[in-house]
Amino acid sequence: MRNGGSISNPIERTMKKTLLYITILFIATACKPRENTATNLQVWLHRANSIEKAQFFQGQYSGLEIDVCYIDSLNMFLVKHDVNDTTTLTLDQWCGALDQISRLGIWFDFKNLSSLNCESALRCLTDLRDKYELQGMLIVESTAYDALPSFRKAGFQDSYYIPPFDPETVDSIQYQQYVEKIQRAILSGVTHLSGYDYQYDFMKREFPEQRKLLWTLNTHAHYQARLRDKIGSDTLVDVLLVPNSHY
Repeated sequence: MRNGGSISNPIERTMKKTLLYITILFIATACKPRENTATNLQVWLHRANSIEKAQFFQGQYSGLEIDVCYIDSLNMFLVKHDVNDTTTLTLDQWCGALDQISRLGIWFDFKNLSSLNCESALRCLTDLRDKYELQGMLIVESTAYDALPSFRKAGFQDSYYIPPFDPETVDSIQYQQYVEKIQRAILSGVTHLSGYDYQYDFMKREFPEQRKLLWTLNTHAHYQARLRDKIGSDTLVDVLLVPNSHY
């Protein structure tokens, strides 16, 4: 019925209201900030054991990994992969040579940590942290997980270096032995597990709630890119070490 102006059909009015509601809801949803699901993965340089290499790459990576041994008789760390190596470069010298050291994350692969030297080594490393105002992520990694708690309490990130076995080739008995050993390390309170790239699927499968650190020795850029794509969505992987010798 029309009386003066036009009166809309009730069904038409309902449809218009519904369309308006849907439009408003769509706009509100589209404008709502989405949860940040971006990866936190950091790519650091593997084995920056020489001053020359560390200086060259300090501006290209957010962190560096180095091998260190604590020498009790000298009360200092030496930068070297093997305790019997004759290298005499001290960790103090290494840190002092880097003008960007305070912003870098440092991964200390502690080769000879034990329950006998952990307290003196901790004091030495803490002094270096304070001296160089190290503010990045500082990781102390060792196979001696029972000697890591004091570093954790002092504010360092710690990691248990899991045995370097290939999960795809060991027999079932060995596999279970490795799992149980790693479980003991986790029960001790370590914040991270660290291992080779080929151990990632194993760590993710057996210890899905544990934070992880990884490294690869593969120098091919395409492989490294694929690896980053594979682990990039895993928010429990904090650092990937990659090799780079082009300096």
